[in-house]
Amino acid sequence: ADHLSTMLALSKVYVKLGLQDSASYYNKIGINESLKDSLDIYHFFVLNEGINVFYEQQYKASLDSIEKAIPTIEKQFRTTNKSLLVSGYLHLGKLYKKFNNNEKVLESLGKIDTYHEDTGFTSLEVSEGYEMLIKHYKAKDDKNQQLHYINKLFTVDSILDVNYKDLSKKIIREYDTPKLL
Repeated sequence: ADHLSTMLALSKVYVKLGLQDSASYYNKIGINESLKDSLDIYHFFVLNEGINVFYEQQYKASLDSIEKAIPTIEKQFRTTNKSLLVSGYLHLGKLYKKFNNNEKVLESLGKIDTYHEDTGFTSLEVSEGYEMLIKHYKAKDDKNQQLHYINKLFTVDSILDVNYKDLSKKIIREYDTPKLL
């Protein structure tokens, strides 16, 4: 099972690097091998492949894989694999947006907010989730909700700036915060 964990980590790196073919190669091997004797990691490969094919515009396949994997991971591994779960929910939000299901968009992004609030977990994908929520409420002209999520985004970004001050530069936002405030 250790080699499967390594394979999953490698595949996740390939997804982040935009090397979809390489990621799929390792995800498919991982899915097949984990079906034999390591079902606990099987859902992680399915989720990772769902995220991977999102970047190949295979939106239906992406949605199917992510929706299949998340409930099991949520139930069994919620506290240990926040990063992949947050990524799954972020991509679900993006997919539901493409399929014009605003209710499901908010539900998916709300899960990211819950993870951040409950555990303090912070990542660039948490930040991106808050940016999507801000844009959603800006489009609805709901300034209270918009401001609520801007404050959360500032908190996350300030943590990221402290944690990655050598790696990250200030992100230029698409919205005009001072004007909104």
